[in-house]
Amino acid sequence: MENSNDKIKKYNISEKDLYTLGIIEAKKSVAGFFEKEKLKTKSMGVLKPYNIKFIDLGTLLDEIKKQEYHTNQNLIDKYGAIDLVSTKSSLGLRYSIPIIAGVAVLFYFIFMNGPSACDCANLRDDSPMNKEYTPQQLNDGDFLHREADKHVEKAKKCAEIYGNLDDIEKELARTATEMTWIPKLDEAIENAKKECNK
Repeated sequence: MENSNDKIKKYNISEKDLYTLGIIEAKKSVAGFFEKEKLKTKSMGVLKPYNIKFIDLGTLLDEIKKQEYHTNQNLIDKYGAIDLVSTKSSLGLRYSIPIIAGVAVLFYFIFMNGPSACDCANLRDDSPMNKEYTPQQLNDGDFLHREADKHVEKAKKCAEIYGNLDDIEKELARTATEMTWIPKLDEAIENAKKECNK
């Protein structure tokens, strides 16, 4: 198993870049959130030419920080003060694009997929009024309010998917705060039952 120092050698990072990264890592340890984010882009800019694997990135930066290249007097004499303002930044898109894509797909499957036809067909039976709750839940007004809100949101999606709503009715459904205000909800439930029984 290779240690972090081997990773520094593996990627053959230049002495000057190690010194620059040492300065950046030292500044990150005392920076506030926004400044730290700016400094991360500077680190990515310095490392960009080395094609660092994502899995090695954190370990590599930790090792550079531990080595304290920024305090090495030989490097200070050789390179002097490094102007971080002129140091190129990189958003690290090579690393962040797959992560962003993964989050987007996960978001789609969790939030964009509406209720199924059978969920909508059983909407009235699954009402919070028909569920059994513990005494503690019954005494928690916020909990009951959230349960009712979730059910209304589900009903709105059912109406939009199975209610054959026109544009005005869709807008009314989106802004409804009670089930009785959702247009064509009964029609949506009937259509969902037909779809569910196919």
